[in-house]
Amino acid sequence: MNIGLIIAIIGTLAIIILAIAIMLGKADLTMIDYYFSSPEKRAQYNVQRLRLLTGGTLIFIIALEWILPFVTTADAASLIALIVVIALYKLLESTWTKRKE
Repeated sequence: MNIGLIIAIIGTLAIIILAIAIMLGKADLTMIDYYFSSPEKRAQYNVQRLRLLTGGTLIFIIALEWILPFVTTADAASLIALIVVIALYKLLESTWTKRKE
């Protein structure tokens, strides 16, 4: 087996474990913007939705990075997909995860 593939698999497993820990609420420290913000700013967010969004986005990015090489040969496809996912994450973070006043 190729050493690069082994490293990719280990990295993937580490990120999936991190994503699951975030979704279970065991790794809020990794959500830097939320964890180190003031209590007033924290109160604006629905933390369960924020955890679900963050963990789900990590898993989705990993899935894209494994699937895209089999779907397309374009060099920029991975970068474009990552930009789209980040834009959608920021949109959902500022709308869906905010508490209703």
